[in-house]
Amino acid sequence: MKLELTAKIDPKKFAKFRKKFGDTSNQALLRVAVGAAREAAILTEVRGKSKKKQIDSIVTGARINIVAIPGRDFNKLASKRRPGFQFNRQWVRLRPNQLLRDADAVNEFIEKQRDGRGRVPKLNARDKAVCRKPDMTKTLVRRKKLAGVAKGSWIGAAKKASRLSRGPQRAKIGKNFLSWAQKHSDKGTARFRRAMLGRSEVRLISKAPATRRKAIFSQMAGREAIRRAWKNGLAWYRRAARRIDKER
Repeated sequence: MKLELTAKIDPKKFAKFRKKFGDTSNQALLRVAVGAAREAAILTEVRGKSKKKQIDSIVTGARINIVAIPGRDFNKLASKRRPGFQFNRQWVRLRPNQLLRDADAVNEFIEKQRDGRGRVPKLNARDKAVCRKPDMTKTLVRRKKLAGVAKGSWIGAAKKASRLSRGPQRAKIGKNFLSWAQKHSDKGTARFRRAMLGRSEVRLISKAPATRRKAIFSQMAGREAIRRAWKNGLAWYRRAARRIDKER
């Protein structure tokens, strides 16, 4: 997934304050790029900054349609000629694909149920599945490790854009911003095309496979991230300009 920013958005207001601060248009663009990547991390599903919210979503999505039972009970159930199971007081005759025999099958079942928003809706009892408890545990461990990969990739893009910038008070992402997702920052980068004539351009690039899915990060979310970044960037320059005026 790529986000592209140019220096053309709201040039009059932005130019007034960034000149007062002393930034070139290219440095202002990189400052906004850092902000856009930061907002993209927040807007990536599950939206927000909470690790707990992310983990809770993973656990809920895994358990909502699958009942994990002791291995001995599962083996007995799977050995029956016509296996059946009671989901919420409703007896269901199980099809072969509802008996999840290993952790890979559990993970695949969860992925197949995802809707257009990337969430797992609650299925009817007749479509739910059964697995062994150890296989559910393995699946949850595996899926929890993926928490923050997509968000972390945008943090990586922000860090790269920050390193490309120069001048005073260089924009930075901050060590405490989504600290739990920063270990995945190697999944993102940024590219800066400096133009002598015309418009310079920054590309923020997420290499996390999940960001290719609209359910995880849509074009609408990308546009919103850029809009917020320009708005926040303008507010930052205004505050910086006021400080300069007070110091004079």
